Amino acid sequence: MKTRLILLSAAFSLLTLNGIAQTDTTSNEPVIIDGKRFKIVIYEKGKGNDSLSGKEEIRIITKDEDVVINDEDDKKSNIPVQPKLVVTEWNILEIGLNNALSNDGFEMPSSFAAMEVDRARSINFHWGFVQQGLNLHKGTLRLVYGLGIEFNNYRFVNNIDLVKNSSPLESTLITDRDYAKNKLVTQYVTVPLMLNYKSKPNDEEHSFNFSAGVQAGYLIGSHQKQKWYDGGKEKRKVRDDFNLSDYRFGYVVSFGYGNFNLYAKYYPTPMFQDGDGQDLNTAAAGLVLSGF
Repeated sequence: MKTRLILLSAAFSLLTLNGIAQTDTTSNEPVIIDGKRFKIVIYEKGKGNDSLSGKEEIRIITKDEDVVINDEDDKKSNIPVQPKLVVTEWNILEIGLNNALSNDGFEMPSSFAAMEVDRARSINFHWGFVQQGLNLHKGTLRLVYGLGIEFNNYRFVNNIDLVKNSSPLESTLITDRDYAKNKLVTQYVTVPLMLNYKSKPNDEEHSFNFSAGVQAGYLIGSHQKQKWYDGGKEKRKVRDDFNLSDYRFGYVVSFGYGNFNLYAKYYPTPMFQDGDGQDLNTAAAGLVLSGF
């Protein structure tokens, strides 16, 4: 209380002097008294010749409060905007392409040679229900965490049927039909944990963005979906776990400028369970449509 009275006294003294000195100026720059616990900002209200009317306003900002100033007067007065402690984003969307990788790169291991993936048509889609960013430093550095679901579509080049309940996973080459669509679809619940950097947290349209971290996933569904024509359109969906790994752990990175951001993911966890193609991993890359 004593500190506040002292600061108020100083503010009124400066206000009086400021009014006397402004007989021939149109400056709208605020006067700032930066104390240990309080910041006092004195600025003129009005525009142009109105600034000669001697109308000023005093604001006292406590430094231990999470103050966010959004009205137009505050923006024009150049009062520093304090970042929120926690920022929440809903419906974070990413879309890109999936890849299956082995120790030899894009070449499929011999045990999965028939399951060659058409990478140009294998879609990766991540829907983050919610993400939060915890402010670590002035809004430029945040700890990001959330919850979502990731859909992975692996389009097969060959006409194959995956064999249910087979371990290791087996496939059968089909010769009596030509699949127009033949893909393995997986769905994982995801929990990302990343560090996010924004060069201009209060001007996202002109900010450089970079995020890096990890993402854990738990398998909640998988099926093989097929479409073909035999005197008409035919389709089939076969549900099975296909010996996929129940859990997976991956590395995530995203970067960009303004609203244009790219992402990349790599999962060192094997795509299939122990003893079933340990040298086959998954990766994805694409465009961030919204989010941190």
